[in-house]
Amino acid sequence: MTKKVRLGLVGTGIAMRKLHYPALRKLSDLFDVVAVSSRHVENAEKFASEFDKELQVFNNYHHMIVSGLVDAIDIAVPPQYNFEIMQDALRNGVHVICEKPIAENVKAAKDLLRTSRAYDHIFMIAESQRYDPQLDQINDLIRIGKIGKPVMFDWNVIVNFSEDNEYVNTDWRKFPKHVGGFLSDGGVHHMAVLRAIFGEVVEVSGFVTKVNDHIGGEDTMVLNMLFENGVMGSYSVSYGLRAPAHKSLKIYGTRGKMRATPREIEIIKENNEIEKHEAPIVNLFEEEFKEFYRAIVEGEEVKLGAPESALKDLALIEAGIHSSRIGCMVRMDEFLG
Repeated sequence: MTKKVRLGLVGTGIAMRKLHYPALRKLSDLFDVVAVSSRHVENAEKFASEFDKELQVFNNYHHMIVSGLVDAIDIAVPPQYNFEIMQDALRNGVHVICEKPIAENVKAAKDLLRTSRAYDHIFMIAESQRYDPQLDQINDLIRIGKIGKPVMFDWNVIVNFSEDNEYVNTDWRKFPKHVGGFLSDGGVHHMAVLRAIFGEVVEVSGFVTKVNDHIGGEDTMVLNMLFENGVMGSYSVSYGLRAPAHKSLKIYGTRGKMRATPREIEIIKENNEIEKHEAPIVNLFEEEFKEFYRAIVEGEEVKLGAPESALKDLALIEAGIHSSRIGCMVRMDEFLG
């Protein structure tokens, strides 16, 4: 019989309701969701009422952590609260999975990471994009030489948020305390993808602006990047432009070009011959919780959800914003100290 992990939920916002909880329902053979906590108890009660089983409701995460009811907690709150909740849980022998970004800025993330290492229990960041099988597909196509040696890339992302979008109207996103607002909230996903393909970054040069008043914080960025393997390229993103939503990664090699969209990978060869590969689709949130389970129950090392990687993802966005402020390139080894 499969051992179930007793799980408590901290936070009842969009990420928990629409992303984490639906995945956990599919994994009921691995996780037994037993409790929910929110600073606003009425939110926790409403959330609990939607379950097909009775949940213990808490208006204080600490009371849930020390209740003896949970083996692990799932944190999905504004990032500035991650540190205090994580530390409380690990100190009391409870495993932690935490929604990205890891913290509100790099300094806080480094403090969080340093503190987590003092405890033996699992601390993992739920960076869903690292579980996308399309990344393995891209890397396999590069490895077998489909486009020759990668030289440069161009990744353009347009997220057209309307004024009534629920993410836009979340209070902590309207008045962000996390660096860059949406630039880091969404950008850490994109940095995770780029690092999964090209490796570590040597230096960045960023340009940042705000084009839409209804978006909290700056909403548009161009980030030029140089990787350790010599690949160079540009990542451009906007959450404020009134333009059709768009997401396309182009990788240029010595013998062709690759274009990856969420549904398909297209190889354009030297002779203009086109080769298409359908992208595999999985529930990324289910996959991250499976890794969390294996780490707790089977003692596997956390790899894709390692907090060290989440720190580097956040650092790239913050370094780009810093570069825009000071007007020059930023070396990542110096920025991370």
